[in-house]
Amino acid sequence: MPEALEMRDVVANIGEYRILDGVRLAVPEGSVTVMLGRNGAGKTTTLRTIMGFVPCLNGTVRLFGDSLAGLPPHRIARLGVGYVPEDANVFPNLTVAENLRLALPRAHGRAQAEEAVEQVLGLFPDLRQAYRRWAGHLSGGQRQMLAIASVLVSQPRVMLIDEPSKGLSPRFVDLLGEVIAQLRGRTTVLLVEQNLRLAAVAGERFTLLDEGRTVMEGPMEELLENTALQQRYLGVRVRERGN
Repeated sequence: MPEALEMRDVVANIGEYRILDGVRLAVPEGSVTVMLGRNGAGKTTTLRTIMGFVPCLNGTVRLFGDSLAGLPPHRIARLGVGYVPEDANVFPNLTVAENLRLALPRAHGRAQAEEAVEQVLGLFPDLRQAYRRWAGHLSGGQRQMLAIASVLVSQPRVMLIDEPSKGLSPRFVDLLGEVIAQLRGRTTVLLVEQNLRLAAVAGERFTLLDEGRTVMEGPMEELLENTALQQRYLGVRVRERGN
């Protein structure tokens, strides 16, 4: 059985600059895999290459065994890949309810749509309480929850989530980690993070990037037990773990 998402020896540029130079990745179906690395390691570019925003110059990107090479972002989205970008990921002038309704697939009937919304509200009790509030009036943590919920409501086969813990309080970091962990088995998640605390809660596997290439991948326990690896490739954030 093919992996849900697979990359092999991927090379990608932004302008004249080589950003990815040998990314490999295997995300098992139904799992949460966390991609970690310092700022500038190529994590966000990896997600944008999967989505077709950045061309893959060499190597392969496959979704359930089928190549995504050359497909535009809207085609990749229709194949079941949901993307939660780091910034600008909700509509601030719409309510929580309107954000979720806008994200629903057109093919959903009323009953199916209501069921999909109810499922995500069950995962995010904060959004149920804020259902009629403007998204622009939510806290940073609530906005990240809404961004994830707005992708999840479309029932994607694979979700790409880019650094959801950025700027959040420890409370919301813990909440997000718990919610993302609950997605195991419901969908397949590739999570980009620098926060090892969230990664440890949510992830089953890890992929470690440095200077645009994969340096190690495996079960999350291997990374958590290897402090030398954490120090070398994740730096100061490792020392923040457990604070």
